[in-house]
Amino acid sequence: MKKAKKPKKIKKSDNKIKNTRLRSLINPLSCIGFSIVVFILFLLLFAFSMVKSNVSFKILPVFLTVSMLASSFISGFYAAKRLNLRGMFAGFLASLPIVIATIVCSLIVNNGSTRLLLYLVCLAAMVAGAIGGIFSANTRPAKRRIG
Repeated sequence: MKKAKKPKKIKKSDNKIKNTRLRSLINPLSCIGFSIVVFILFLLLFAFSMVKSNVSFKILPVFLTVSMLASSFISGFYAAKRLNLRGMFAGFLASLPIVIATIVCSLIVNNGSTRLLLYLVCLAAMVAGAIGGIFSANTRPAKRRIG
């Protein structure tokens, strides 16, 4: 009878490779989820303030724009911290889900027609995300250099 072979031990380096692959998939998804959650929280905050203060609906586009810009900035800041990419690039990428969601919702509500103002607000949101990423990159601790 042949002796049964012992199962191979999993090397620590194999686990590290699997963990880095998993992290490289999870980190961008968490940034996308975070940006959408922050956007929804800002919308809920402004909706609650509108209900409590009896503000007219003429101010609604301003609230939407402010919430979009603020959530783009915060998600850009968070993404640059999480992804360890260049700040401007990470912030730009983090603001894309908010911009895409806004454009899709606008197309649904307006039966496929859009205005130039929508694209300007989306461009401003991408710039706000990039600025958030730049702020995040500038707050990282500097690497110590010897010599």
